[in-house]
Amino acid sequence: MNLFWDTSAFVALLLEEVHTPAATCAWEESDSDLAWRWLRVETEAALIRRNAAPGRWKHMDELLVRVEMMDLSPVDLDPVCRANRQWRLRASDAGHLHCFRRAAYAMPDLQLVSFDEEMLAVARALGLQIWQPPGAGGLRPSLIREAGAAYESPRRRRRRAK
Repeated sequence: MNLFWDTSAFVALLLEEVHTPAATCAWEESDSDLAWRWLRVETEAALIRRNAAPGRWKHMDELLVRVEMMDLSPVDLDPVCRANRQWRLRASDAGHLHCFRRAAYAMPDLQLVSFDEEMLAVARALGLQIWQPPGAGGLRPSLIREAGAAYESPRRRRRRAK
């Protein structure tokens, strides 16, 4: 199985989080692992902010050896910005999703591993493949709502919120 790692999933491999069991399952099932190079910056920031023990840093280095890193080139800047006007994601999440889409063109079986609900909602709306733990049944209700609302106009979103 070919997996593309978002930082939310990768950090769960290093720190005890609610998604750690699922992230570990994905890591163990994977045959090849890809990520946007920015994952390292975000992962290190998470370890710093949570005062991670030295062993966690060593473990990060060991895991990163296995991950093939992708870069965003200057040519990617405009397409990411244009796409994110619709996606409405945080900047780094837009970068991860853009890299995943680009890699998925070359590897049609590539699956996104992420625990970021906003990113997952957009990925599903785009018809991209999402990794799910064995036995996971379909979308959670919150993801269904987000996927449906991902492309709503701000005006409609305000009306719905009232």
